[in-house]
Amino acid sequence: MGVIQTAKNIVSGLKPGNSGQKWISLVDKYYRRREKSVLQQLHRQWFINIAYRRGYQNLRRSLTTGELLPPERKREEDGIIVNKMLGAHTMKVAKLSRENPVWTVSIDTEDEDSRDMARYDELLLKYAFQREDMELKRLAFLGWAVDTGNSFWKIIWDHDLGGSIEDPFTGEMVQEGDVKFIEVPPFDMVFAFGTKTRMEDSPWIMHVHEEPLSTIKDDWEEGSRVKGEKDNSQVSHYQKKLLTLVGNQGDSFGADEKEETDTAIVKELYIKQCSEYPEGAYIAISNGIWLNPTADYTKPSPLPYKHLRNDPENPYPFTHMIDIPVSGSPWGIGTMENLLPVQSGENRVWRQVIANGDNFGNIKLLAEKGGDIERDGFDDSADEVLYYDAQNGQPPQYLTPTGMPNHVMGQFDLFAKSFMEISGQFEATKGDVPTGVKSGVAIARLQDADDTRVNPTMIQYRSCLKKAGKHVLSLYREFMQEDEERTVKIIGENGVERHKISRDKLNDNFTVYVDLQSSAAWSREVRREQIQNAYQMGLFGDPNDGRVKRRVLEALEFGHLRTMFEDNALDEQNAKDNIDRIEIGDLEPIEEGQPTDQIGPDGQPIMTPPVMGIVANPWEDHEEHIRVYNKYRKGPKWKKWPPEQKAILNRLADEHEKFLQPPPVQPEPPRVSISASTQIAPEVAMKAAGMEPPTPQPMDSLDGIPESEETGDYEQPEEAQEPIPFA
Repeated sequence: MGVIQTAKNIVSGLKPGNSGQKWISLVDKYYRRREKSVLQQLHRQWFINIAYRRGYQNLRRSLTTGELLPPERKREEDGIIVNKMLGAHTMKVAKLSRENPVWTVSIDTEDEDSRDMARYDELLLKYAFQREDMELKRLAFLGWAVDTGNSFWKIIWDHDLGGSIEDPFTGEMVQEGDVKFIEVPPFDMVFAFGTKTRMEDSPWIMHVHEEPLSTIKDDWEEGSRVKGEKDNSQVSHYQKKLLTLVGNQGDSFGADEKEETDTAIVKELYIKQCSEYPEGAYIAISNGIWLNPTADYTKPSPLPYKHLRNDPENPYPFTHMIDIPVSGSPWGIGTMENLLPVQSGENRVWRQVIANGDNFGNIKLLAEKGGDIERDGFDDSADEVLYYDAQNGQPPQYLTPTGMPNHVMGQFDLFAKSFMEISGQFEATKGDVPTGVKSGVAIARLQDADDTRVNPTMIQYRSCLKKAGKHVLSLYREFMQEDEERTVKIIGENGVERHKISRDKLNDNFTVYVDLQSSAAWSREVRREQIQNAYQMGLFGDPNDGRVKRRVLEALEFGHLRTMFEDNALDEQNAKDNIDRIEIGDLEPIEEGQPTDQIGPDGQPIMTPPVMGIVANPWEDHEEHIRVYNKYRKGPKWKKWPPEQKAILNRLADEHEKFLQPPPVQPEPPRVSISASTQIAPEVAMKAAGMEPPTPQPMDSLDGIPESEETGDYEQPEEAQEPIPFA
């Protein structure tokens, strides 16, 4: 059973007339610091990065106020944009997102029980990741990092999630709660500035987010007192600009009309544990209302989760990912920011080329002054006529267009190389073959070199996932009660898998590791070829073994494996279930009891108890059952089994072994070859064949003639006559 108490069920213990003004003033003080800090410049830069990446690359900045202004277009060619930043953004997000996290959990001890607990933790992480649809959410998470250099997840325990359970105190049905990932834009985060270079080192952080009044009312006991407010913050100003960025409309760039709405700004302040706050502090306010009041109004609430209160390395329920770290700053920079000058320079060259094409692309006619030609307007059309003083009576002729200088046209190659250098995406990443490179191995190495350039960001991503995994498992340990058992559903190799997880199966001493398994399409064919070669060489095991074939097909990303190996998976699961049945004593009679020498009251012999065990059925995959049993018998948990349980499993394995043994073959009697010219007595022939000759029996008659009528005279057979040779 999960935790019942939620934030919205906390009863206010404020004394009459007290409004928690001390804590409201503290939060507002930190909030005002943000508006005067370097964050204001960062917000403006982030907005420009995102606007340029989306294709709005004609923004201007006021030289006096620094405010962003709409583009001032004089002519149509001023708006020409060839957006290469979008391709660079998509490619980097694709490189990062194709790395799928593989969770590995280890327990401090090395016994079999610890390994089982580690497997339960890995199932929980996979379950939480799939249930929250992180496959899709991480695209936005990585997109924020590439755009602004910073991205955040807020990981909380949501008491409104999970299955319905009964409250043991009230008898009402409530939700058991579950983990929830919240994507937090960097505009909503505030750190303490100074010498700190990591979010985790900051003595406090603040999460500022705009919420509907209905949401605030549902989530907080004091939320019903909150009213809509006028938001004069710069962060909301830029956020709203991003949401309404639709070209050069004035309301997207000018000052927003700030009026009271049905929303309010929630400010959540997290203070790291210190001498003043031994358990840290967590204060949430909105429009002058203390949302999480305490019974003792002189003290704020501690940090929301117990495992964060004494962990200086991870004191906050947030994960912070950085695209490109900046020395001495907790804020990173995004790849898009570095591409701004290159994108602007290329746009300028395109405008020059188009302007030249408009001016000289259409053929001009040169004519002598006074010539009888009707057209005399300069309109850049093909009918345009340029008049001049002719010499020697030259007839009208066409003007040869002037081409762009080489130093202008050469800038396209210059900016293309700059894009590749800054983004780390060369020809190999884009699927192009560099000049002179023909070897497939060489191309693969070039692609690896491009991937190496994003390795610093990959390290940040891996660290972020590792921290998130540790926090998730700690939340389950904190909010799952000792007697609680919940069923988790994940998508595994065999389709939907259901596993039961209980609190007593989770060890408190654990370590989380994260590996990133690439599913890169460009290397798929090379990898498949290597796997097939290793399979044919027998490096994965016997090529005829069904389990080896299955693992190889999985590595080759072969579809429909579930239906192809469904029987194999069922036998594996049935064998594991048999082990569990033996362990809990869920057995069946496999042999009837035998009569004893004792006689019962009914006059019948007393029978011995039937032999209990599990039956091996002919239709089962005996090799798969034996493999599972042998693997279990090699483990340390087998040593703890009592002898009677070991005997049951050994007998079951032996039964499967018997099904694999072919029936004994009866030897055929040897054949004796007898030539036609040789006569051998039957007794001799039978002895030569290894057979005993029959015992002679007395005969009452000979050829059916009564003994009394026998005369003893027998007709002798005629001797064989030798053939008469020809004369």
